[in-house]
Amino acid sequence: MKTAATLLLCATTALATTTTPPDAKFEVKSLPGWVEADLTTPAALPSKMYTGYLDAGTPPSGVGTMYFHYWMVESERDPTTDPVLIWYNGGPGASSLFGLLQEWGPLRLLETSYDEQYDKTGIPTPQFNPYRWTKTHTVVAIDSPPPMGLSFCSEAGPSGNATSCGPWTDKSVFAANHEAHRNLFTKVFPELASNPVYFTGESYAGIYLPGFANEMMMDPIPNVNFQGWAIGDGWTGCVPVAGKLPNWCIDLDNVGMFKYPYVSNIFLLFVVSFFFFLHFLLLLFNYKRNLLWCKLTWIDA
Repeated sequence: MKTAATLLLCATTALATTTTPPDAKFEVKSLPGWVEADLTTPAALPSKMYTGYLDAGTPPSGVGTMYFHYWMVESERDPTTDPVLIWYNGGPGASSLFGLLQEWGPLRLLETSYDEQYDKTGIPTPQFNPYRWTKTHTVVAIDSPPPMGLSFCSEAGPSGNATSCGPWTDKSVFAANHEAHRNLFTKVFPELASNPVYFTGESYAGIYLPGFANEMMMDPIPNVNFQGWAIGDGWTGCVPVAGKLPNWCIDLDNVGMFKYPYVSNIFLLFVVSFFFFLHFLLLLFNYKRNLLWCKLTWIDA
């Protein structure tokens, strides 16, 4: 079986062609920077990790196939019975690798990753997380919807732009993720279906998770032990409008800039825009350093 020492934001290197379906499951055996004292021998990972792509059928464009990228980290305690958390960073359009690599994951990329080891190797050092969720839970981070993160659609390939999969709406994101969940639990990891399963996330996942849960209840995936969902710091609804249902705004599209039907406050738009401008400057400042961790190494085992 092939194994992968995986990836960070390198979608253009994920596939040699766009006509060949990507592999659904690779085991991650090592990570850049996570090494023994000799700085060359890969160190053992805290638990097993897998990465790959979930076929979710035809994208909104109506052409080709959409593939949801995931990164799964097994529970260190008992992956055969421990709960399974499906994680989303929301956005809309945020890679869930942010949560894995900077929030709840076992190995995080932080400011302290630029340590003495980094000075010697030029590779940021993953920092072990004593508060990792994966100590007692199996967590699957999914990049949603394609082409966010490492997810993509076959017509444009991994290098496609933000609208290369077609005009997403909230409701089409709900349906597409349901197909990705079906693939995850019936083909890729059927052994996890009987574990307690929860949808989890933050930010715009406050809109996504109830939609995913509704899809699961309306169209249950056979044998999946779905138990509920949990959201932190979530955007959970619409600005109340007299005469409209509480969920009147739940169908955001990605066709135009700031087409958020629930955002009518110009000041809020200014604050959000300013925040992303500052975030862009920070990314630009760290661009060269971050590129050192942006690699994909294939190993035949």
